[in-house]
Amino acid sequence: MSGIGISVNERESADSPQVSPSDIFVFGGLFTSRRGPVGAAVPVYSPTEDQKVFGALDSSYLGGYIRRGLFKNCGAYGAKFYGSRIVASDAVTATLVSTTWTIQSAVKGNLSPGKDGNNTWVSILASLADPTGHRDLFVYYQGPNDSTPQLVEKWLYLSNANVSQIVNGNSYYVAVTVTTPATLPTATSAMTQLATGADGVAAIDLGGYETNYPLFNGLPLSALMNCDIHGVDAATSLQTYIEGQAKIIGVIASPYGMGVDTLGTTYETLLKVKSFMAGYRSWGEVDDGNGGTVEVPMMGHALGAGWVRKCRDRGGFPWVAPAGETTALVDVYQLEFPIYGPDELKALNATGFNPVQYIPGKSNIVRTSRTFSTLRKYYSIHVRRMTNWFISSFQNSFMWLEQEPPNTKTRKKVFDDLTFFAQDCWKNGAFNDRGGYDNNVQVKCDDENNTVQMEDNGELQADFTFHPVEAIESGTINIFQTRDALTVSANEPVPTTAPAPEAT
Repeated sequence: MSGIGISVNERESADSPQVSPSDIFVFGGLFTSRRGPVGAAVPVYSPTEDQKVFGALDSSYLGGYIRRGLFKNCGAYGAKFYGSRIVASDAVTATLVSTTWTIQSAVKGNLSPGKDGNNTWVSILASLADPTGHRDLFVYYQGPNDSTPQLVEKWLYLSNANVSQIVNGNSYYVAVTVTTPATLPTATSAMTQLATGADGVAAIDLGGYETNYPLFNGLPLSALMNCDIHGVDAATSLQTYIEGQAKIIGVIASPYGMGVDTLGTTYETLLKVKSFMAGYRSWGEVDDGNGGTVEVPMMGHALGAGWVRKCRDRGGFPWVAPAGETTALVDVYQLEFPIYGPDELKALNATGFNPVQYIPGKSNIVRTSRTFSTLRKYYSIHVRRMTNWFISSFQNSFMWLEQEPPNTKTRKKVFDDLTFFAQDCWKNGAFNDRGGYDNNVQVKCDDENNTVQMEDNGELQADFTFHPVEAIESGTINIFQTRDALTVSANEPVPTTAPAPEAT
């Protein structure tokens, strides 16, 4: 009897199928602010870093409060936020010129014109380690709630050779330029305020937003929002930008006080079969930091509670619908529109906006997860987010295809990569499960969709088809009362006739 033959094919590590998933917890926002860099989108990971870059979270009104709502409702869930400050074109950089060092208001090398420069002070002291050849730079900042400037940074043992390298790449408040010929500046212990700069914030208009959109090109964002301007024109400009990106969902807020009927007629131009926009209705009262409250849009709170916190709690997958009773909002005292009846909720859904509302016993929550899509299969934010995630993940993972031969081996590698990735998504609940895996996911990369002519042209095509898991829109639980005994079958409860009582 012959032995049992076993063939082991070990896959080389270079050929192992893998698709690197894109980060779905990276958001962007455009806002006015008293400080922060201009002409740059700056990443911040926490309220502490955010305040270093853009000042107090309530110092720029809506933009600051929206960012605070995002961070507070994220908790320790690790979301990253890219912020871009908008100023008018006539803003002037606030500058201090010493003998040979020009010190300007800046954030990590990005100059920051405007009023924030007037709130920055510096002092240059002789370095204790080498008083003749080095200087120490102390930076002070006076925030909206500070009575005097507060020390925020200190940079020690600086020389003409290293000051720009050390300060410009790390300081949240200033940048230094050394003039030629270089000599050390005079040491002085007195705080010197940066020279006056014009504050461009007051002149912000829609053009300021449109000019700043390209700053986010190429960043790994999953959502982008206008923080300070709320209206159909601003929403339309954001929608135009988002559609050109195909990987980002735009997030907007309804204007304060606008009724459901008016929302429907005003924003109907945003409704499309396949939309990449999401809107939230209802402003909410939050702590203003001075003992009172202020009403702000719930965009940041909704992203923090639904897009980040709930999503992380459910495994961190992009197919988690960012709404429902587990999205209780932190730091919200009262909502502009706290209660919706069934008819009003149905009417609001038709506008494309999602209600942030009060549910007894559940607090204030994000009720639904609609986009401005008009077709059922594209309704939910998670469906659009999931599609964007596939686009971004595949773009990041298949760069290796360039300059590879358009042959059977390469097509097989692409097929394996996509199939292994799809199977992992299937195991984690990404797709509809009716009919099993093969009925909901298909990957194709073979001779049928790659013709000889395509091969001769150096082209390759792969088809990735999927049926995403959908969200329950409504649920019904029927209650039946019966005096009969019940036997439970595999399908439904079946009443049986009770036995007759024995004679006495």
